[in-house]
Amino acid sequence: MRLSRRITGLTGGGPDGWDLFLRARRMIAEGIAVTELTIGEHDTRTHGSILDAMDRSARSGHTGYAMVPGTALLRDTVAARVQERTGQRTTRDNVLITPGGQAALFAAHSAACDPGDTALFIDPYYATYPGTIRGVGALPRAVSARAEDGFQPQVTALMA
Repeated sequence: MRLSRRITGLTGGGPDGWDLFLRARRMIAEGIAVTELTIGEHDTRTHGSILDAMDRSARSGHTGYAMVPGTALLRDTVAARVQERTGQRTTRDNVLITPGGQAALFAAHSAACDPGDTALFIDPYYATYPGTIRGVGALPRAVSARAEDGFQPQVTALMA
């Protein structure tokens, strides 16, 4: 079986980003103290109150598929929190719940990019961001964001 160019081109010919994660995990297993900044996995476990709420919800019958954009109650709750924090009017129509950041980025790139478009991403970045862009047929371009600028890209970097 031949793999598609879409799949074989995700890494752009370079490493897939998991090499650093695997190296960090080997070091941790060897007892080396590592501050891991790779896959976004928290170094604290989910609080028991959240696990209890998940258990109650599942036992009360919430075990099937949710609506694709998320349940109305969850979207309303997220919208209220965003509005409270930003002061911008936000409703459930402005909220899409995804199973994670990569899924959200893939959905956004799928909606905004056509094959051959150039899509910008901020450097430093999570290793799979360029592959997410390549996955929708767009061309990834890194935009530098430096510590001395508070990791905010400068207009000149956007225009380069």
